[in-house]
Amino acid sequence: MIDEPTQFKIGELSVEVNWNESVKPCKKFKLKLGDKETIINYNDLYGMLFMFGNEESKSDLIPVKHSKIIMAKREVRMRAKKDIKRGDIIQTTYEYPIAEDVFYKLKQQDKHISLSNKSIESHFVGK
Repeated sequence: MIDEPTQFKIGELSVEVNWNESVKPCKKFKLKLGDKETIINYNDLYGMLFMFGNEESKSDLIPVKHSKIIMAKREVRMRAKKDIKRGDIIQTTYEYPIAEDVFYKLKQQDKHISLSNKSIESHFVGK
């Protein structure tokens, strides 16, 4: 983002940003057309651009965070109370998708979580 005072023209429209410390960085835009001048907030300008944009330009305005998704598996143990032999331990694992950065944070706290040996693609229908 621009942090120093900047002026530019778009046709007859003059645009000025960062003209003093209270509007840095790019919090407001000073627009001048002929002898008319107005100040517009960043959020208002952004909203206006989004409102009048087509689908492609709207998707360009929306910030996207990409996360790598991996398959994790977790060991689960349950102690039987009825219908099996009382006191028997039932042990199973289940696999689930999780963001890679979240997995490594959980792994530090939980010894029962590990990486699955299956790829995430193998869990989708038709794979």
